Parts: sequence; C-alpha cells; structure tokens
Amino acid sequence: MIHAFPHRFRELERLEELRLENNLISYVNGNSFSALARLRLLSLNGNRIRGAGEHAFQGLRGLQALHLEDNCLGRIPSTALAPAAPSLRRLRLGGNAFAQLHTGTSRACCASRSCR
Repeated sequence: MIHAFPHRFRELERLEELRLENNLISYVNGNSFSALARLRLLSLNGNRIRGAGEHAFQGLRGLQALHLEDNCLGRIPSTALAPAAPSLRRLRLGGNAFAQLHTGTSRACCASRSCR
C-alpha cells in the first residue's frame, strides 16, 4: 500500500501509464508527478484522496486520462488541472463528495472529451 508519492517517480520519466488504484493515498502534493511528462494515463481510483495541491498535476502536458473516481474529494483547485487541461480527453470524478466544481476546474473538465 502506498500512503504518499515517492520521489522515485522522478526516475521514471519515460513512463506512459501509472495506476495507483486502491491504496491509502490521502493527498496529492504539488509537483508529485512533475517529472512524468510522457504520462498519458494516471489512475488514482479507490484511494482516500481528500485534496490536491495547487500544482498537483504540474508537468503532465501529455496527460490524456485522469481517473480520480471513488475518493473523498470535495474540491480540486483550478490551478491543479490547468497544466493537463489542453491534452486531457478523459476526466473521471464519479464517487466523490463534490458539492460544486470551481469555474477553472469545470473548464478543464469541459475541455476533456469525456467527463464522468
């Protein structure tokens, strides 16, 4: 089980898919994935994520799919998704505790081709 993101991700710069489903991750820190510029799929489903830092997805310029289903998210800072928004095609947020999405977050969601 993973509780936090290891610094070893910096050594995986060619990685295209990262699936960290069903762990005990509770927060996505800023720049956690900044070295993974080639990442196309990031799946964090089924964790206990309650929040994300303002730069949580910084560096993920080629990210096409972000799966955050079945966590405890109530909000995501609009700046967290901004770096990935231009390439994002699939954003999955179902099974969270969102009361509303902030304008910047919903823009990133609408920019993706499939939002569930």
